[in-house]
Amino acid sequence: MATASDKVRRARPLLGTFVEIEVTGAAKSAMNTAIDAAFEAVAWVHRLMSFHEPDSDVSRLNRQAFVRPITVHDWTYQVLQAAVEMHRRSNGMFDIAVAPELQAIGLLPGANDQNPIDAEARAFDPIELLEGQKVRFRQANVRIDLGGIAKGFAVDRALEVLRGFGAAGGIVNAGGDLAVFGEAPQAVHIRHPRDPRRLICSVEVTDEALAST
Repeated sequence: MATASDKVRRARPLLGTFVEIEVTGAAKSAMNTAIDAAFEAVAWVHRLMSFHEPDSDVSRLNRQAFVRPITVHDWTYQVLQAAVEMHRRSNGMFDIAVAPELQAIGLLPGANDQNPIDAEARAFDPIELLEGQKVRFRQANVRIDLGGIAKGFAVDRALEVLRGFGAAGGIVNAGGDLAVFGEAPQAVHIRHPRDPRRLICSVEVTDEALAST
């Protein structure tokens, strides 16, 4: 019989980082099945929202959404809804339309052939969400990168999968965007950004999320 101390932990390269999933409190075969399904959910988010994958929803939007409305997957639409709302609530401080600036400084691949959106234009939402999960860009120079918000969404979807398999507890960590579930507290160690061998602190979390950069 499985006990709460039973544990399986695995990692895979996804979302531009390493995603680590740990499950406790079930038979090993059941935990491996749950982790496989959770990784598939993360991989699906990666396929939909990657800036780098040419057939992702994000890439299709960046190529065509100014020319015509583009239909996207429900998950992508949910993330865009959250991003647009946060853009409004933060007066533009949270902005997924920063891909041209990130390309200019080498943090995203590809040469940007459009001028960045100016400050006045950023006061307005450059992304229009339409019925039927359709998306349109209001300006030709809009390029989006979902980055961290897609990671957080992927973590939430993976946790849903693990809970659905009846796991007693676990953790999903996507390069510092992580969440845990279950009654047992999980120790999260924060490393120094310039010296990964050195720990800054350790935090205990229970049934909650934590993000670090």
